[in-house]
Amino acid sequence: MRRTLTGVEYRREHGSRQISGIVFDACTFDNCRVRGGSFTDVEFRNCRTWSCSLDDVEMRNCVIDGLRMTVGSGTGGRTSPLIVGGLLTQRVELRGTFGSLIWNPPGPEPTAPSIDEAIRLADAFYASVTDYALDIRDAKFTSVPALRFGPPGHLIRRDATNQPLIHREEAQRVLSLPNLGVGVWRIVLNDFVRMGWPESKVLVPAEKAAKKQRERDASDLDRLREVAELS
Repeated sequence: MRRTLTGVEYRREHGSRQISGIVFDACTFDNCRVRGGSFTDVEFRNCRTWSCSLDDVEMRNCVIDGLRMTVGSGTGGRTSPLIVGGLLTQRVELRGTFGSLIWNPPGPEPTAPSIDEAIRLADAFYASVTDYALDIRDAKFTSVPALRFGPPGHLIRRDATNQPLIHREEAQRVLSLPNLGVGVWRIVLNDFVRMGWPESKVLVPAEKAAKKQRERDASDLDRLREVAELS
């Protein structure tokens, strides 16, 4: 039986956390830093974050249903991306509307593994995932998420029509083309190739962005489809 916490405000919570069997409903996380630990059977419903990070955490059997990157009760105000580093996921579902998400490799802290070690650990973790690592079929983002260290593309459940997959070798080939004008997708592909991991990546458009940006990104993605092998 999961416990539900409704409308709780968390401020300046730091450190490792082992959290399981909890539903956070309409909760706010302000200047919180979690480093190390695990989230298991945890659900976040319509929560808000501001200046928060999640590092070196394993998430299993979790749902995040709607996440605003702003505090307060309104729709405007100050915003700050949610930054996760070295996050590893198994059966994690993202649903509803999300603000800015940056998914990085482990950070530069003295205790963080090197990028080579981080990739080795991630490979070992995802080798044991037999179903899926992440489900984004029902997630809509307000800006293109930076999934630099997100799960391998083949372990992501996606809407193939709007969230195509590309392999790293193909991304390298496309980036070598002259006069490649594909907007934000060039940045995404550059990050992908520079990271050198994983072998495939899902390209996720910002379907909840402002109309002008949404149309520009969609047009650039169509242009990328013309020159790249996407699936």
